[in-house]
Amino acid sequence: MKKLAPIVITAILIAYLAIYLWIPFNLDQNPGPWFGKVLWAAIGAGAVGMITAAVYTLVIRLKEIDKEEKDKDDLSKY
Repeated sequence: MKKLAPIVITAILIAYLAIYLWIPFNLDQNPGPWFGKVLWAAIGAGAVGMITAAVYTLVIRLKEIDKEEKDKDDLSKY
C-alpha cells in the first residue's frame, strides 16, 4: 500500500508533462518564427528531462520502501 502513492503521483506528473512533450510535435502544423520553434523544442526537452528524473526518483523511492519493510522484519525477530 505504501508503494501505491508514489506510483500514482508519478503517473499524474508524467501525464501533466506529456502535454508539454506534445507541443514540439505540433510545430510543423503551425508556421512561425524560428525562435518560437527553438523555445518550444527546449520546453519539450525539459519535459523529457523532468519525466526521466521523476521515473528515476520513483525507482529510488520504491527501493527505499522495500528496504524499510525488510528492516522492520529483521527487527521483529528480536
